[in-house]
Amino acid sequence: MKVEITQKGVYDAEGKAIAVGEEISVEGDTMPGWLAGKAVEVKARKSRVAVTNPAKGAAQQPQE
Repeated sequence: MKVEITQKGVYDAEGKAIAVGEEISVEGDTMPGWLAGKAVEVKARKSRVAVTNPAKGAAQQPQE
């Protein structure tokens, strides 16, 4: 599984810090405990949709 590091405090097997934003591969289908809260699964991240607020006074477009 590929994960993207989102928080500081993640280190590789040699003790070197892994940069925020870097993608790494881990074994298995579940998030390892040592990455909980510090990384997101890459496929989960890419399936998200940004939500934005319209400008003030903007007319809402009818949905087709």
